[in-house]
Amino acid sequence: MACDPRAGEARVAAGGVGTVYNQTGDETRIEAAQTKRRNSMATMDFQQILTAARQLPKRSQVELASAILSEVADTTPAPVEPLIGLSEAELRALAESVLTPRHARRLKQLLRLNREKKLTRGLKAELDALLEESDQVALLKAKASYTLSLRAA
Repeated sequence: MACDPRAGEARVAAGGVGTVYNQTGDETRIEAAQTKRRNSMATMDFQQILTAARQLPKRSQVELASAILSEVADTTPAPVEPLIGLSEAELRALAESVLTPRHARRLKQLLRLNREKKLTRGLKAELDALLEESDQVALLKAKASYTLSLRAA
């Protein structure tokens, strides 16, 4: 977006780095507060950025907010996609699927140990694997249920 510093406009790049011009045309650089960058360059804190943004004309504030919101929208997860090529019986079986009883018991044990802060690295890795498996089952169930609801409609 082209900006005129004397007009008090803002220019924001896709990575969250941009330039804000205040009413007097002074330039203020806004940089994303990423951990990797903190050690190598000075950044403005949230309040400083907010103060600089409030000095912009309303039109420029709207453009800045729109640019920020469009970046956030780009990071939102994709909607659940239906499962294709499965029969209704297969979809129902998937929609009702659960972890095996053995895995469910072990997951419960590991979660208890985690709450008690008694997990070793090996047990932590096992817990992570079981949580990943649980997440995959939940996602598959959601997709199957969603697909069934689309067919019913």
